[in-house]
Amino acid sequence: DPFANMMDELSAYFEGTRLSPWSWWCSERSSHEDEVPVQKRSSWKESFPPQELLDTEDGERIAAWFSQHLPAMRLGDKTLTAREKQLQAMSLRDYISARQQCEVTCEEYAKALLKRMMHYSYMNAFMYLDNMPHQTEYILEQARDLDKKAREEGISAIAPLYGLPVPVKGTMATTDFPSSAGHGLLHDCYAKMDAGMVTLLRSKHAVIMGKTNVPDFAASFTTANYSNGCTLNPYDHGLLPGGSSGGAASAVATYIAPLALSEDTGGSTRMPALQNQCFGYDPSRNHYPNDGNAAITFTNDQVGLLARSLEDILPMDAALLGLEAEHAAARAGAPALRDIRVGLPQWPFVEFFVPEGCHSSFGQPHMRISDAVAAKYEAVKGSLGSAGVGLVEGEWPTTYSSQLGREINSLAEIMYGRIVNGKPCDTGLLTSTHSFSGQVAQWVSIYLGAEVSLSDLISDIRDFGDHQPGHFLEGSGKMDESQFRYVMAIQPEVVRIYNSYFNTHNVDVILLPGLMCDAITWKDIASGACPVRVFEDGEWIIKEIPSMMPVSVSMFTLKNIPIPKIMVPTGLDESGRPTGVQLWGRAPPVEQLYDDEYAKTFDLAFLHTAKVLIDSLQNKPSLKRVDAPVAAELRLGMPRSESAPLGGA
Repeated sequence: DPFANMMDELSAYFEGTRLSPWSWWCSERSSHEDEVPVQKRSSWKESFPPQELLDTEDGERIAAWFSQHLPAMRLGDKTLTAREKQLQAMSLRDYISARQQCEVTCEEYAKALLKRMMHYSYMNAFMYLDNMPHQTEYILEQARDLDKKAREEGISAIAPLYGLPVPVKGTMATTDFPSSAGHGLLHDCYAKMDAGMVTLLRSKHAVIMGKTNVPDFAASFTTANYSNGCTLNPYDHGLLPGGSSGGAASAVATYIAPLALSEDTGGSTRMPALQNQCFGYDPSRNHYPNDGNAAITFTNDQVGLLARSLEDILPMDAALLGLEAEHAAARAGAPALRDIRVGLPQWPFVEFFVPEGCHSSFGQPHMRISDAVAAKYEAVKGSLGSAGVGLVEGEWPTTYSSQLGREINSLAEIMYGRIVNGKPCDTGLLTSTHSFSGQVAQWVSIYLGAEVSLSDLISDIRDFGDHQPGHFLEGSGKMDESQFRYVMAIQPEVVRIYNSYFNTHNVDVILLPGLMCDAITWKDIASGACPVRVFEDGEWIIKEIPSMMPVSVSMFTLKNIPIPKIMVPTGLDESGRPTGVQLWGRAPPVEQLYDDEYAKTFDLAFLHTAKVLIDSLQNKPSLKRVDAPVAAELRLGMPRSESAPLGGA
C-alpha cells in the first residue's frame, strides 16, 4: 500500500527529528519568512502536453496526443477495509453526526480520505504532491490537534465543522500550503497571510485538506497547467473536468471529500459541477469573503461550494456564516412545490443570437441547445409541471432603443446594444477583465511577495486549443478604459433589468439548461472546436465552433451582477455524458448591492426554495444525480441518503 508506506517513512523521519510534523513545518516556514522568493520554473508534468507539441499549435496533433496519453481509469482500491469504505462514503452530514457522537475521530476520517486521495493521485485533482510530499501527514496533524482539543475541552469545542477535511481551491492564498494559483513560476511560493475563506474555515474547526488544481490564475474553463498536470474527470477521462474549479469538482465526485471550496468568475463553479455531476452553489457577490483569492474581475469573482448533495451545502453554509437560526427560518418558510413559479426564458440560454445592430465580444453565431441538452431540459420541465409547479413561458420585457430605433429585449439591449466612447460596447465579462492583469500583479505582490514580473508570468503560461489562460491574461488591460468604467457604473441598471423578469412574470426562480452544448471533451478543447447546433442559411445544422462560444452564453451571461445560482446534476445523457440544469434566483435590491452583511443572508430564501424543486427532481430516477464509476466500491458502505445510481460501463 503506497499510502501506508509513505506514512511509515514520514513517521520514522519525524520521530528521528524529535519534532511533530506541524512543529517541523512551522520551523521550516519561519526560517524563510523574511526571504523574498526567487522564482524558478516547476518541473513539467507528464500529463500535460509536451512543449515541442504545443509549439506546433496543431490542434489535431494535440487532440491526438490526449487520445493516446489519457490513462485507463483506476476503478478500485483492493486494500480498503469495510470501515474505510464506510468512512469514504460519508456525506458531510454523516461525518459531523458521527463525530458529534464520538463514533469516529477527526484523524480516522482524514486518514481514510487521504488514502483515497493518494490512490487517485494520478487524476491530478490536487496540487503540490511533488514539492510538498509530506502534506498528507500535515493534514493528519491538523486532525490530531482537533481530536486533542475535543478530548481536553469537550466535543463542542471543535464545533461547528468538527474537523471536516475541506479541499481549498488552488487560487486561494494559504500560509501552510504553496500558493501558486496554478502558475509554474509560483509553484514553490507560500502566502504571507491566508485568504479570508481559509481563515474562516480554520475558525470553524475545519481541516485544510490541501489545494485543488486550477488553470493558471483560473483563466480557463478547463483545469490544466504544466506544473501540476491535467485534472481528470472520474466519469470518463476523455471528458474535461471543467474549470477553473475542476480539481475541486473531480475530488468531490471521486469521493475524496464530501465538499470542496470553489470560485466562479464565469462558470468556474458551475461548469465543473456540470461536468462532474456535482451540485455547484455560486452565491451572490460577497456572500462569502473573497479576499486573498486570486481574482480576474472586481464584480464577477465569488467563492462557492461544490458537493454531491445540496443537503451538504446548506449546513456548510450555516456553519461557515453562523446562520443556523436563519437557515431554519428559511427552511420553515419555504413554499410548497405547488406554490412555486418557475420562469423559462428562451433567450439567451435556450436559443442565442446577437440582435441586429448589436455587438458581442465573442462573436457567437445563432445557436440553440443540443438535442441531448434539450431532452434533459424538457424532462426537468415536465417533471416539475407534473408535480404542480407553475411553469411560466416568458421573456424579459422590451424597451425602446434609440440607438437601434426599435423595440428590443431589454436584457439584450443592455448586454449588446450600447455605444460607449463612440464604439459598440459589450457590457459582459470580457470588458470586466480589463483589471485582470493588475489584480494578478497585486495578489502576487501583497500575498506572496514574489519577485517576478507580469511579463514573465504571462510568457511562462502554456496555452493550447481553447485553453488560453496566457492569451486571456495578456489581453487584459488593453480594453477601452472608458468602456470599463461604464460597465462598472451600470451594475444597478443591469440589476433592475434582470429583476424585471421576476417582477413581470411573478416567478420565484428561473430554470436554464446547464450548458448549450453537450459535456465538453479534451478532444474538443485541444482541437479548438466542439459540435454546436447553429442556424445558417435558413436551417439548423451541427457545426464545429470554438467551445468558448456556447460556454460564454451559458456561464458568462450576467455574472457581473450578484445572482445566486445552483448547478443541479440531472444524470447522464444517452451517450453517458453528465448533464445538468441551472436554477437562478432574484438579484438583491439595488439599495443593498454593496452591503456585505446583507449579502450573508440574502441567498437563503432562494436556497430553500431551490431545495424544494431539487428534492422533487432527485426523486425521479431519470433526473437523479449519478455516481461516477470510481464510486462503485463504496456502495456497500454508502448511507441510504447518499446512494445514487452509477454511470459508466
